[in-house]
Amino acid sequence: MSLMTKLVQRSGGALAGMQRLALGRWMLLAVLAAVLGLISPGSALASGPTGGVEAPVFQKPGGEANLVIPDLNNVKFFGVGGHDLLLVGFGVSALGLLFGAVIFMQLKKLPVHKSMLEVSELIYTTCKAYMIQQGKFLAQLFIFIGAIAAVYFGMFAPTSIINADTGEFRVGFPIDRVALILLFAVIGVLGSYAVAWYGIRVNTFANSRTAFASLKGKPFPCYAIPLKAGMSIGMMLISVELLIMLAILLLLPSDLAGACLIGFAIGESLGAAALRIAGGIFTKIADIGSDLMKIVFKIKEDDARNPGVIADCVGDNAGDSVGPSADGFETYGVTGVALIVFTMIAVTPSLFAPKEVNLGTQETPRMVSYAYATSIYDITAKNTDGSKVNPAFEAALTKRAELSKNNVEKAKLQTLAADVKNPAVVAAAEAAVKPAVEKTQTIQIKMLVWLFVMRILMVIASAVSYFVNEGIAKASYGNAGKMNFEKPLTNLVFITSFVSIALTFAASYLMLGGEAATKYDLDPSLWWMLAAIISCGTAAGAIIPELVKAFTSVESRHVREVVKSSEQGGPSLNILSGLVAGNFSAYWLGMAIIALMGGAYAISTLGLERIMLAPAVFAFGLVAFGFLSMGPVTIAVDSYGPVTDNAQSVFELSTIETTPGIKEEIKRDFGFEPDFEKGKEYLEENDGAGNTFKATAKPVLIGTAVVGATTMIFSIIVVLTGGLQTNLDKLSLLHAPFLLGLITGGAVIYWFTGASTQAVTTGAYRAVEFIKANIKLEGSTKASVEDSKKVVTICTEYAQKGMFNIFLGVFFGTLAFAFIEPFFFIGYLIAIALFGLYQAMFMANAGGAWDNAKKIVETDPEFKGTGRGKGSDLHAACVVGDTVGDPFKDTSSVALNPVIKFTTLFGLLAVELAIHVKEPGFKHTTLTYVLSAVFLLISMFFVYRSFYGMMIDKGGSAKH
Repeated sequence: MSLMTKLVQRSGGALAGMQRLALGRWMLLAVLAAVLGLISPGSALASGPTGGVEAPVFQKPGGEANLVIPDLNNVKFFGVGGHDLLLVGFGVSALGLLFGAVIFMQLKKLPVHKSMLEVSELIYTTCKAYMIQQGKFLAQLFIFIGAIAAVYFGMFAPTSIINADTGEFRVGFPIDRVALILLFAVIGVLGSYAVAWYGIRVNTFANSRTAFASLKGKPFPCYAIPLKAGMSIGMMLISVELLIMLAILLLLPSDLAGACLIGFAIGESLGAAALRIAGGIFTKIADIGSDLMKIVFKIKEDDARNPGVIADCVGDNAGDSVGPSADGFETYGVTGVALIVFTMIAVTPSLFAPKEVNLGTQETPRMVSYAYATSIYDITAKNTDGSKVNPAFEAALTKRAELSKNNVEKAKLQTLAADVKNPAVVAAAEAAVKPAVEKTQTIQIKMLVWLFVMRILMVIASAVSYFVNEGIAKASYGNAGKMNFEKPLTNLVFITSFVSIALTFAASYLMLGGEAATKYDLDPSLWWMLAAIISCGTAAGAIIPELVKAFTSVESRHVREVVKSSEQGGPSLNILSGLVAGNFSAYWLGMAIIALMGGAYAISTLGLERIMLAPAVFAFGLVAFGFLSMGPVTIAVDSYGPVTDNAQSVFELSTIETTPGIKEEIKRDFGFEPDFEKGKEYLEENDGAGNTFKATAKPVLIGTAVVGATTMIFSIIVVLTGGLQTNLDKLSLLHAPFLLGLITGGAVIYWFTGASTQAVTTGAYRAVEFIKANIKLEGSTKASVEDSKKVVTICTEYAQKGMFNIFLGVFFGTLAFAFIEPFFFIGYLIAIALFGLYQAMFMANAGGAWDNAKKIVETDPEFKGTGRGKGSDLHAACVVGDTVGDPFKDTSSVALNPVIKFTTLFGLLAVELAIHVKEPGFKHTTLTYVLSAVFLLISMFFVYRSFYGMMIDKGGSAKH
């Protein structure tokens, strides 16, 4: 059978497989629709309230969906209302967007030779095709999330709307509000998608310009151009995110903003998870397929005759640009939403009120609970003038008393109905409750406005630090012939950290300390406590990258140990030494995170408990917030890597050196004489710096995922424990479901790692198989575009198949575990975060060590040109180690970040959905266990399929 026949059959098999995959999606959607029909309130299995059920005392429902943002203008900052002050954020966001756009245009106008431009445009064109496929895929995945979100918000979410027929608070938003929540979920997905697309456009401008600039014989442009590209992406990303969140907070009705923030966060989390996982699989299929050819055929890095090199360049963007951009966008948003939710839930009037109040007179006291007085005040406060009882609430109260079949409950409701008609009792309730409510709202407003001001200052701090650092770097290296590429990047991180911390303390004092504290009766130490806690996170953003360098930099002793072990032990000891580096890194990074979080916890014990529940959890959330206080710079140094990597490839693929008369042409058209050897040397050295800083950004993002997830998990705990009042004993190892949930979370993390790596393994096998059969080393200078595109097709196919299995395994697993038992699910989420943290740090840094061990052998004078460099057995051993590290550092580890946050965010909806299905209003509460079993079986099917459906079949293409 001819090779072409095999390829046609394989393509047909792949097409048929993708068609079956699409059919499977619609079948799953049908099953999901049937299940949602069963649990809807109008179904036979979920009918209305049954006899003998006790109605709760009249009270407002809680939960994330029912958050009501107070009027921010009720508190003044510098004589301006909080709402009006935050309007400045729109202007800062616009300036951030302008900053990104100006740099974008500057990059586009930089000189570049047409041979290099053609390569970068081919890479971008291929990236576009990949992104279009991913866009279609995201739309299909959103249907699953949208269905659950629509059912939850439309049927089960608590609201403050009274149902006139039953007197109960309405459960489920009106359809127009559900549509708006889903719209913001779509905006979240599109936001992640759009910033990812912007990232690849910027990077594919920068890669060819960097490659061409290297020919000038000076290293500084090789550093400056990739960093410019990264800052453009970082400023654009953070500014778009800030703009959307401010719009939700300031422009939407106060009782809808909370639900829309949750919807937005879920959407961006879905987009990030899908793009990160699929991009990670794609890039490592291409990278391994391309790299192995260096061993098989003894060809150089990025040899233009290798059909896998274009796919590798596309993969650099799909995995190292698309994924991190979407991930950064989501991380920034989800952390902010988590802190907003926490602030609204944890800062509660009960902290500022007595346990009992007097609703009688001094002569005839009538002592009642504060909660009872709150019921009266809530009903009264709904009136605009505050002087009368809201008629709708009074009628609802009477209606509930009439419908109640429980005599004790009926008596309570009748007493309450009588009290709200008594002006003296209403006045006493208002006098008792109003001060605590006002104090609560003051603190909530102060905290919310302060959080967003910190975010606004982040954009300013990053821009200022970038210009300061550029001035220093240009003065130091502008005309130098040699350059330490890592040093100015390190300086940028530390300068930004210092500026951010200084601005944090200054702004916190002005907003929360001094006269502001006195005027609003705030703790005078609140300002420095909050500033210090955030600064723990900001410091972590600078310290953790330095720790990562100790395990991944070309100067690292761990990386040197990987090289040394490879000299005698070959690939075997290379791999073992890399595993050692990863394990040690997890220990030291873990201890650093513990120290920083421990410091934040210690500060939280100095008085935060007086204004909020669980202050330690808030402190941990602020640490995550501080991690991101250098957001644009963190994104910039992470985006630096794919540009430097691509620049090397563009240089080689352009075959510019072999172009007749090229030196004269460049001198005539661009005004300088090119130095090709120095250019290659600078690009190789700069790639090592890019590898290091890609590695340093990963623990920062995974750290924010874990710490931010802790804050979101607390929100679920508050719902499950009635505001930390009941069922606290179930958050214990003595409660078996909680312990079982912890064990289950660990199992899922290891499955995820295996499934994502298996997708890379099978896809890489297919890519290698195709490249080996089609590479033409004799009589050609470049691989054909058609062959290169076929490799891209292979990468895309296996990326999407792997992503589909993983996503549905996680999606249905989350539903299953939420429906089993709520505290089982809490244990599950905690384990996902903790196991995920250490698995990700271990894998990312082991992969980084293997990667730069190879780079040392390729570029270090100790090995280069001595027979121990490129083409040697030592180099082959390091290439093998690098290919093992590829899915470690760029697939499994980095994808754990959005997976943790997506699972936690989606879990908010899933667990509340499960709780509502278990309520007495449903005739068959065992339905939850049936649904859990169904969801678990579906999840396990995709877990099974993620290996057995992705196995390498020696008789043909991989199974579909």
